[in-house]
Amino acid sequence: MNIIKARSPQDAYYYGWIRNGDINVLMRLRDWRPKGEVIAPISIREKLILEAEQELANYHR
Repeated sequence: MNIIKARSPQDAYYYGWIRNGDINVLMRLRDWRPKGEVIAPISIREKLILEAEQELANYHR
């Protein structure tokens, strides 16, 4: 994946099985947001990108 190639070789990667639509998974990922990055599935990655952009917009004047 190009996303992984663009990251530091010092980074750690983890994977896990999730239930589609499990709100607990999304809540946990939101808690980890500044310290983690979702690479796949793309649908969750895109959702968290959008949420982060909306959150950042709250702080623009």
